[in-house]
Amino acid sequence: ILLAGITENLRQQTQERIDYGVVGREIKKDNETKIESTKIVGVGKYKLPKDPRVFSYTTQSTDFVGQKHSIIVSLDGHNSAVLFVVKKNVSVLSKLYKWLKDNNYNRLEECVNAPLLLIDDEADNASVNTNKDETNPTRTNAIIRKICSLFKTASYVGFTATPFANVFIDPDSVDAMKKADLFPEHFIYTLPTPSSYIGAKQIFDAGSKCYRNIRYIADIDEPDYTDPDWIAWAKEHQDELNAGPFYYRHKKEWDGILPESLRESMYCFFMANVIRDLRGQSTAPRSMLVNMSRFVKVQNVIKDEVERIYEEFRSIVDKDFSTNPDKNIKLPLYIELKRLWDKHYSFVPDVSFERVINKDNLYNAIKDINVVVVNGLKSSGKLDYRKNPSLRVIAVGGLALSRGLTLEGLLTSYFYRNTATFDVLMQMGRWFGYRKGYMDLCRIYTSDTIAEYFEHLAVAMVELRHEFEKLANEKLSPQQYAVRMLSHPKMSLTSPLKMRNAQETGLMYNGSLQQT
Repeated sequence: ILLAGITENLRQQTQERIDYGVVGREIKKDNETKIESTKIVGVGKYKLPKDPRVFSYTTQSTDFVGQKHSIIVSLDGHNSAVLFVVKKNVSVLSKLYKWLKDNNYNRLEECVNAPLLLIDDEADNASVNTNKDETNPTRTNAIIRKICSLFKTASYVGFTATPFANVFIDPDSVDAMKKADLFPEHFIYTLPTPSSYIGAKQIFDAGSKCYRNIRYIADIDEPDYTDPDWIAWAKEHQDELNAGPFYYRHKKEWDGILPESLRESMYCFFMANVIRDLRGQSTAPRSMLVNMSRFVKVQNVIKDEVERIYEEFRSIVDKDFSTNPDKNIKLPLYIELKRLWDKHYSFVPDVSFERVINKDNLYNAIKDINVVVVNGLKSSGKLDYRKNPSLRVIAVGGLALSRGLTLEGLLTSYFYRNTATFDVLMQMGRWFGYRKGYMDLCRIYTSDTIAEYFEHLAVAMVELRHEFEKLANEKLSPQQYAVRMLSHPKMSLTSPLKMRNAQETGLMYNGSLQQT
């Protein structure tokens, strides 16, 4: 059983990768005809008759929902490994639990007599019990543990880039489900970081090789949220506030004026697309992220403005630009692109501005860009890289862009959120990853406050890795060793409900050399 996050987008992405790398065949539904078809993919093309089979009860089209819980076939009916890729959703997991118990439970042995491997992806999200009363765990936490307790042999393993909440689970829980607790009692293992991976330290640590990729958003004026006069004014003038300039703590009804820096970031994305094409990477996918709001209505407002800027840009290049570059130099868009080139890309050694601004090069690079809203709704846009491996997209969203979902070839990020918890902030950083051949073109637009938080996070994550390595080197289990984490005066490590078993300690520098 693979728990693939809490959104359908992330579940479908995970199922697609599992189909390709483990199952060897995929079942997809045609969007127009709604007919499902089976196709041999990935490892399926190389499997021999004697190779072990894997049967998946879930597909890219469907989670374990609908009538699947009433399927009569049991696990014993399969001469193969049986796989479920499901969302961390109480309704879905409850149907899976019911099917497992109704069709597979051995009354004599009082268990499902089969070995279970339960893989919890994004293990710090939704899985952790946040109820103060340990005897009454949260519903998602409880159903995961109930599924584990059904089986005679069950192994639970969690994966996450932000393990803060998992470490804070009480290892000495006294509730009745202790045997199926989700505290990582046997081991915590930190995966080594490949040299080609670009993480927080490589970007936000001053003096690092990618530090110049950061661009500060300086054209948003934040109100003083603690000022009594502003609070009183805001209560009286909410309609005016909703129609005014964008700000952190906007309401879900906001429909006002977006900052000009958003347009600049899009223009940088357009030019970066041209440079990648000129570098011979024209078939590679590329994307831009716009993460400014958790509200779906506001995401749609942002999407409409992004579409308007894009359509205006494409129209000017198509209709006003000449194939003779000398005729373009007085055009306002040409002048603006030259200014941005000098500001952002003048150091690029292999491509000149003249080639980038060439009408054919510029138009061909941007003419097929899609603007989509990616969120948890059924109407959410899809990022189908298998169907369109050269997809060029500007993805607008919030929560759905914050965990696990991969934006292939991410070039430009416009990130303006007021999150102040370590784990949420790290998960929102979709720009971390592998950027071979185009890292110099990547740009991250954010506030100086968020950049400061990420700079601290870079240090905190390195120290946390050292803690895990120390634990492994001393051959101690997490139950025997309290992991220390570096806090921040303005940030919390995770949700207070997940930190209720944590303790703050004084500064301890025993046996270590520190420099201010």
